[in-house]
Amino acid sequence: MSKQQTRCAISLRGIVYERLRQHCEATGQPLSAFLEDVIAESLDAKGVPPATTGKTKTPKPPAPTNAANGTDDTSGGGIVQF
Repeated sequence: MSKQQTRCAISLRGIVYERLRQHCEATGQPLSAFLEDVIAESLDAKGVPPATTGKTKTPKPPAPTNAANGTDDTSGGGIVQF
């Protein structure tokens, strides 16, 4: 029996990913934690109720990124997993 997937990947434009990466690097916050906080705040502000999946896990920090891969605006961006 396979486990239910609890992580996902999203694509960002290169320039957005680079700004996000630089901000998180400067603040020492993992990208996934920053994005989860921003998304949760936005959903809370819109009155979207929390999911009722029952299980939550502490997120793992994202894998190191390669600055030469997917950081310019024409590249299609990086993959952010959370």
